Amino acid sequence: MPERKCDVTITGLTGRGQGVGKIKGQVVFVPGGLPGDRVRVAVTRAKKNYLVGRVEKLLEPSAQRVEATCHLSGDCGGCQLQELSYSSQLQWKREWVVEALNRIGGLSAHVLPTLPAPIIWNYRNKAAFPVGYDRGRLVAGCYMPGTHRIVDSEACSIQHEKSNCILRETKNLLRELKVPVYDERSHRGLIRHLVARVAVGTGENMAVLVTKNKRFPQGTKLAKALMDRVDGLCSVVQNVNPAKTNIILGTENRTLAGKSHIDDIMGDDELGRLTFRISPHAFYQVNSAQAVNLYRLVRQYANLQGTETVLDLYCGVGTITLFVAKVAQRVVGVEEVPAAVSDARLNAKLNAIDNAEFLAGRAEHLMPSLLGQGVSPQVIIIDPPRAGCDQRILHAMIQAQPDRLIYVSCYPPTLARDLKVLAGGGLQTHKDPACGHVSHDQSR
Repeated sequence: MPERKCDVTITGLTGRGQGVGKIKGQVVFVPGGLPGDRVRVAVTRAKKNYLVGRVEKLLEPSAQRVEATCHLSGDCGGCQLQELSYSSQLQWKREWVVEALNRIGGLSAHVLPTLPAPIIWNYRNKAAFPVGYDRGRLVAGCYMPGTHRIVDSEACSIQHEKSNCILRETKNLLRELKVPVYDERSHRGLIRHLVARVAVGTGENMAVLVTKNKRFPQGTKLAKALMDRVDGLCSVVQNVNPAKTNIILGTENRTLAGKSHIDDIMGDDELGRLTFRISPHAFYQVNSAQAVNLYRLVRQYANLQGTETVLDLYCGVGTITLFVAKVAQRVVGVEEVPAAVSDARLNAKLNAIDNAEFLAGRAEHLMPSLLGQGVSPQVIIIDPPRAGCDQRILHAMIQAQPDRLIYVSCYPPTLARDLKVLAGGGLQTHKDPACGHVSHDQSR
């Protein structure tokens, strides 16, 4: 069937950053289109309720359109909105939250303007680069949108400069030492991914080489050479992932050179400064500077007076928990991943905080149990994954009826869905200081 071509004005963006317009009253999704663009679209898919198209020609650029910083923008799937001005990104993110709360949650909460990040380029402290071959040449970078074809990169504009240095030198060493890299089609080869982590507050860096097999003959040699070439690199770890999976990390780690972890310092004069240990599997906010703004908002909205019991669900390695513990009487953190709980307990010791405890287990199991044991939190903080909260957690929080509930979300649609349940149980969104949100990422 020949492609249908139409001229379209892009009027909005989806949550995935795709342009939205209409063709004869029917919605069309156009990747790469920005609000205000006039584009010629080739329709590539026709569904019952919508169309999907690609930009054939930019007829009139939007006033919000800017030149991309990265020359790979459009080919690389790492970030979708580099051509949208940062001020417009902030506005779009607020509109996304408002739309989700209204449409999905049935809520009319006042949403504050998005808090801009202090650093908008080279800010990510964690990078995961797939490694493979492209026409016989070793490549590493990001996947092309909608594919598993690797777009080779030497320097990603949103990754910390140290991560880019680790990427370049690792590729050089893999070539020099002739280390075989992974082919996901045949499930053969050794090196699958490179994960780089940067502790911005201390300057310590980590490289994680994800391998298909445990046996890595050149591992120690490569690790020591990499530490010699990258200033601040103090941990090189092998992670073993033998499964046919899109999940990057396996469960087994082996230190090849240096330490098994890195240490970071996060905070400011208002929050105070805390030390956090970061292991290969640790969840840690990827935008260090903006994370401080996020934690400051959380503590502000918690409005703690020093007498409260606080429950922190999905606490990870305890970042929010420990910043809150400084101004609470007691804080209980709950986390499903045992390694993260071990890190959280260690982080409490590193910072001499003795009023925080951490429990390992699924929040939907432990929350009702804690309430049954008489734990009565005045404040509950939740920071769930993209999928949002289990219904059992929502109903347990309704049962607890805390004075204040702070919901930290990375995905507005599931936030709105969960808030609708909570509102139905008598918990209401606060009108003042209102909902606040921060911009973490150029990717969406």
